[in-house]
Amino acid sequence: MTKKTYEEYLLQTKPELVELAKYYADLGMSAPVLWAEAETKGDPTVATCLFTYVLGKEINKADDHGWIAAVKGGDINVDSESLCTEAADALLHAEKCGIDLTRLTPLVRAIQTQCVKNFVSALDEGPELLCLPLPEGREVSWQLYEVKKDESIGNPISGLHNFFDGEES
Repeated sequence: MTKKTYEEYLLQTKPELVELAKYYADLGMSAPVLWAEAETKGDPTVATCLFTYVLGKEINKADDHGWIAAVKGGDINVDSESLCTEAADALLHAEKCGIDLTRLTPLVRAIQTQCVKNFVSALDEGPELLCLPLPEGREVSWQLYEVKKDESIGNPISGLHNFFDGEES
């Protein structure tokens, strides 16, 4: 007799998870059955999944070197023309020095991952994480919430920083 995984056990005991898990699997999420189970428990799973999915797309895959042409062509979402020009010039300089620009992809991915993780950590932790001074006698905080179809506020979305570890899913 073979031992079942927890996910196999869940699918056997909760057949309603099969359809839900397919949705998460189609998005490429790891452990889609666990995402489906969390959704059935009332967690804001769809919102969390889509938010992490969208942010995850901001991090190049290890074999995606399209960033090189994007930077050289100024086709990046940066409003500063001087920063775009400086970035393109830096790549041209690296090429002139004989550097294979594709070797820089891990560096770019690390920077992208850091930016995304810093952003979601600030969402998760609020101003305490940022160590910003507040005016005396004033407090501030924030929280990301799921908004339901009827536009009512659902459960808070938290733990986002746990989804971005620099590994491809």
